[in-house]
Amino acid sequence: MKKQIFLLVVIAAVFALMVGCSREKKAESQMKTEQHVAKKLNVTVDMLTTDKDLSCGVTLTNETIADTAIYKGQLYGFCSEDCKAKFKANPDSVIANFQMQHQ
Repeated sequence: MKKQIFLLVVIAAVFALMVGCSREKKAESQMKTEQHVAKKLNVTVDMLTTDKDLSCGVTLTNETIADTAIYKGQLYGFCSEDCKAKFKANPDSVIANFQMQHQ
C-alpha cells in the first residue's frame, strides 16, 4: 500500500513538472517572438501617433509593438495582427471609438 501511494505521488510530481515546464516554454517562446517582431519592425513607441493600440486600448511598449499601419499620414501601432485587421477594416470608426473612450 505504501509503495502504491509513493508511486502515485511520484507520478503526480512528474506530471506537474511536465505541465509547468510546458507553460514556461510557451511563455518564453511568446516573449521571444514578441521581441523578435519588435526588433524586426524597428519601430519604437515614440514614433507612433499614440502609445495605445487603438483597437483594444492596450498600452504599447517597444517590446509589444507587433505591427503598424499608416493612415492619413499617421503611424499607428498594434499589439497583434488581429487588432491591426480590425483597424484596417474601418479606421475612422476605430479612431473615433478610441477618442471617445479616452477623453
